[in-house]
Amino acid sequence: VAAFAVMNLVVLPLSAAAAILIGVVVWHERPGQKRAAVGKVESDGLRVTRGGAETVLAPGASLFAGDALVAPARVDIRLADGSRVRLDRATSLTLSAPAAGERARIDLASGRIFLRVAKAPGRFLVQAGTAAVEALGTVFGVAASREGAAVSVYEGRVRLESAGRQIELA
Repeated sequence: VAAFAVMNLVVLPLSAAAAILIGVVVWHERPGQKRAAVGKVESDGLRVTRGGAETVLAPGASLFAGDALVAPARVDIRLADGSRVRLDRATSLTLSAPAAGERARIDLASGRIFLRVAKAPGRFLVQAGTAAVEALGTVFGVAASREGAAVSVYEGRVRLESAGRQIELA
């Protein structure tokens, strides 16, 4: 009887705690949970990794902050602010959650992207290695590799920051 009483005092609270924890995890990751989309896929073949699982997205699929994208071929996406981003083949990036005062943040790991940034309030940033590129209403490209980053401005201006120094490019 004493062993049964001790078991009830120890096992039941632990079981209840485990059930609550499982419920919280299931609630947190349940399918169909409402999250604000940061963009949409416009081309076939884009691979996305979410929560450790990789899948291929069809045109029209939503993109969310934290999505890690890989483009096995040229792929187009449209961000929530109306900006368009083209990922070249073998490009890898993450759509990061914007910080305060930002509307979009892209972390380019490797490859090349071409951007047509919509006019909207808030900063639009592309991080490529140690280089941070801020769109100042423009059309531009960014390439990232182990050697560094390269920026091409086709229309408008960008602000490039690296190693504590800033320069505007037109």
